[in-house]
Amino acid sequence: SVACQELGQNEAAEEALKQNIALYDQGADTSALCKAMEALAKLRVRQDRLTEAESLLTKSLDMRVAKGGESFDLVETLLPLSKLYFLQVKMDDGEAQLKRALAICNGLDAAKGTSRSALMVLCNVLDTMSEHYMEMGAYKKALSTASRQVELRQTLYGADHPKVADAVGRLAEIQYNAREYDKSLANYKKAIDIAEKAYGKEAPEVARYLNELGLVYLSLGKYDESKSVYERALTIVESARGKDHLDVATCLNNLA
Repeated sequence: SVACQELGQNEAAEEALKQNIALYDQGADTSALCKAMEALAKLRVRQDRLTEAESLLTKSLDMRVAKGGESFDLVETLLPLSKLYFLQVKMDDGEAQLKRALAICNGLDAAKGTSRSALMVLCNVLDTMSEHYMEMGAYKKALSTASRQVELRQTLYGADHPKVADAVGRLAEIQYNAREYDKSLANYKKAIDIAEKAYGKEAPEVARYLNELGLVYLSLGKYDESKSVYERALTIVESARGKDHLDVATCLNNLA
């Protein structure tokens, strides 16, 4: 199914997922059946069949609740359901599911670091929350959740892990939108440093943060610095992707 989706063969992907659900539906593994339903729901979202996706996710949620109440596994359904509600512009419903997921994680002592798997799920919850709050313009809440996620990922993976770079980059993005440009600048530089150590200085992952850094410089009126990092990003992407890749168009647009 995953392979078919990457090839754009959604009908074949759908058939594979339906077969998967049918196979799990014959057994007693409720968790596996729920995951299969959630995978089909994800495809339904890609197909813009949101009502069907919601039906699958709410059914999965009911099954997980029936099996274990407010259990850790429940978060795996609450997160995609919250994102679906946001797509449907049901903001209150989406935020309610996110808060429910966060409460479950905290209730399982995830914040105290007693369980690595709990910390990893909590990171996913905080990532979704920070993105939601940023899009809603609730920057204080977004900054709080993003900062907490940076700390948790550092605890989980160490200071120089790519997942920490992702979290720092998200924090920098929120700081930029909140017009905290100096803080955003510092964190994008930190994300670039981590990405360079993890992937090498000519990696596309580095170019991603360079493009963001260029925007901060642009907003600060530092045009020479902005031009320099945009040119470096363009060079990296042309080398890695080829001159006719869409990512090159993005870099050219930024530089223009």
